[in-house]
Amino acid sequence: MTTESKGEPMEKKEQLSIASKKPFTSEQKKAWATMYLSYFASMASRSAVSLALSLGAVKADGILSDNDLSYLLSRGSLAYTIGKIFGGSVADMLGGKNMLLICHLAMGVAYTCKAFVKPNVTNLTLLWFVARLLHAPQWPGMMICHKENFSYHDSFKSLQASISTSSRLGAFFGSAFGGVLLARVGSWRGSVTTVGIAYLIIGCLVYIGLDEEKIRVNVNKDNMSKSIVKSNKTKVASLSNKKNKKSSTQALVKAVSDPKLLLIFIANTLVIPAFDMTAILPTLLSEHVNGLSTELIGTIASLFPLISVPSVLFGAWLEPKLNDANRYLFYCSLQLISTISLYMLSARNLSTRAVATLLMATMAGIGPMMYIIPSSFLSKFSGPYIGTFTGLIDAGGNLVMTGVYGTLLPYLKQRGGWPLVLKAYAASTGISLALFFSYFMLEAKNPTLKSPFDDNDEEVERDKKNV
Repeated sequence: MTTESKGEPMEKKEQLSIASKKPFTSEQKKAWATMYLSYFASMASRSAVSLALSLGAVKADGILSDNDLSYLLSRGSLAYTIGKIFGGSVADMLGGKNMLLICHLAMGVAYTCKAFVKPNVTNLTLLWFVARLLHAPQWPGMMICHKENFSYHDSFKSLQASISTSSRLGAFFGSAFGGVLLARVGSWRGSVTTVGIAYLIIGCLVYIGLDEEKIRVNVNKDNMSKSIVKSNKTKVASLSNKKNKKSSTQALVKAVSDPKLLLIFIANTLVIPAFDMTAILPTLLSEHVNGLSTELIGTIASLFPLISVPSVLFGAWLEPKLNDANRYLFYCSLQLISTISLYMLSARNLSTRAVATLLMATMAGIGPMMYIIPSSFLSKFSGPYIGTFTGLIDAGGNLVMTGVYGTLLPYLKQRGGWPLVLKAYAASTGISLALFFSYFMLEAKNPTLKSPFDDNDEEVERDKKNV
């Protein structure tokens, strides 16, 4: 083998290593913080507005009845499911940043208008429907932005996992701050208006702080000359045009036929019911556990989703240190703890300390698996369709929660009480664990290195090597 043939690949590897380990630029840091703030505000605003409607419009003013509020929330869940199914594809077409801006504009206006329209169930439900419909594609938009700005970094998966904590922190902050805001402002109208205006302002910050073109230019300047950048941009654009010629039908066929995608989709869908137990925790704790005060129920219910933040951050810190041999052991062991904890929770006459510990163990175990594994797989697998597949995977879990479990839970509770319900949650989480384990085994045998939606044409592959 000649020195030239040996040196060229080594030189490319060295350049890639330098590029991946290069410190983040100030533009990238600002972009990451902006994206985190965007979704944090999204979840916080939803929780704050929901609290204002339930405590203000229902209990204080009596504008809505309990049945009206249930109707409003159920229509919001329907809108969110529709948005997840179709919104990801819209995000792929519009681009990540544009999707975020549209979500901020539509949600901010919908929240603000609640204070000015005639306060009846029809108007408020319509505005809530719009807000939830446009809330759904915001996360796919986030994933598109994140992939475009950070995909070449070694710490990509850790950053992706860390940014996912914005969801739970935002929901927790929105519930806590929403009560304070409602008390200070004195009316649900004023509270909702404040939230809507604040959300529009954060949308302006997204427009200013997320300068993707500047990030790409700076990265390219650091790694190659201007002439190479111009040449490569032309070639990459050509490749993108070729990829975009692939029909949506072909993409769907490829997706359905890929076993790893199906395993990830079903496994993630089955673990979401336990992940979203927050909605039923107050009722579960008051009926399944004897002697809990209202304050203690509220504390335990709020800590349950919050514990996912440190567990996901720990997983994000550990992820770069894991390899194919021990990665599945880490994630599967955690979800096994969740499965066992849920089953143990089904026992009657548990102490308060035992209930709290088992609930925290449940969330700490499933958080890293749910937040890190599907998103890291999709970032490689989905190629130009990352928004579409992110939305569809989220939609699967939402359909299970609103459909199957919404129908099945009352039946299970009637047949065996909360112990049977918790055993069903444990079974669902356990089946999810088996599917995730199967995914890890397939991934170990045949790692996902690129998207199957890339063209396999020899000319395209040759052009890719030259870029």
